[in-house]
Amino acid sequence: MEMNGDKPVTRNELRTELNVTKKDLRDEMVLMRGELRDEMGQMRDGLRSEMGQMRDGLRSEMGQMRGELTAKVDKLAMEFVGMKADMREMKTNMSTKADIERVLSAVTNFAGRAERYDQSETSRSNVMDKHGKLLGNHEERIQLLESEKKPD
Repeated sequence: MEMNGDKPVTRNELRTELNVTKKDLRDEMVLMRGELRDEMGQMRDGLRSEMGQMRDGLRSEMGQMRGELTAKVDKLAMEFVGMKADMREMKTNMSTKADIERVLSAVTNFAGRAERYDQSETSRSNVMDKHGKLLGNHEERIQLLESEKKPD
């Protein structure tokens, strides 16, 4: 047992010291809780800003891809219309074997282009899915941080 001068420490003195220590700990917890809230708020704001930038970037990329795809589809449609007109003319004029081979070559060429276009579109779709999952992951992380932030 500790001594207070020549006298041993009393229960009241121990209780007083315990209460002071409890108060100090409570004050420190309040301070730490405030600091933690500030840090979580900064993290949330940073994540939201980053997500906003990513969303804007994705929208820009999607707009650009949409424009490119529209131009390609328009070009393919025009080529298809032209080939269709050529086929009608050949049918009307009773095509020769050479004419038929020329049409088949054009159709094969068009089919190859359509297949490459389809492969390109599939690749872009995979990229968009990947970005969507990444944004979803960020949203889940923000929600988790916000749910941990709420007081009891």
